[in-house]
Amino acid sequence: MAQLPGEQALAGAEAAWALVPPDDLPDLADPCPPRYLGEEDWYDDLPPMSRVDGLEWELWAGVEQDEAEREMLRLKAPAWVFLPPGAELAAALEELRPQCESPIALIEAMKAAARMEAWAAAIKTSAMASFHRQRKAQATEIPRPTQIDSTGRPIDPERSWAAEVGAALRLSTATAARHIDTALHLTGTLPATHTALRCGALSFA
Repeated sequence: MAQLPGEQALAGAEAAWALVPPDDLPDLADPCPPRYLGEEDWYDDLPPMSRVDGLEWELWAGVEQDEAEREMLRLKAPAWVFLPPGAELAAALEELRPQCESPIALIEAMKAAARMEAWAAAIKTSAMASFHRQRKAQATEIPRPTQIDSTGRPIDPERSWAAEVGAALRLSTATAARHIDTALHLTGTLPATHTALRCGALSFA
């Protein structure tokens, strides 16, 4: 069957290449061969991957994402995932770079931050309750003459204590009084709940 002109030209080029190979082919014996761009070179400008992301990239390409991330986190999770609330967890979260973590690791970071919030709330409620009890004890030991406000009514000492707390925390006196009442219940009649809050097992909201 006769070849078309284009096919003849292509066949001629192939034959010429077979007889005289290009002069820019790499030397296989060259200790420093040329480097060819690969797919990863397109990502040079992105932030470096975290250990979590790197392991996921290695082992779980093509696997359903959430399942892969959960298994990856189980195998090699950051240490702070398992830390209780406190100074060590706070120091670990200080080093966290959210933009370099996987979505499942960021969920764990949110949970860790929530544990810290609960821990801090437990400390704050303890301080509120202790403040109120100390003020009450002082008022019992050293009674003061009844004070009168500008309208001629006696000043409620408990409202005065709530005003102190409100001024410190930038709350209204009424809101501070409600917080003090909650703190007294948590540290008095609900100690197990307060302990769970301090351990990060519950949230204050």
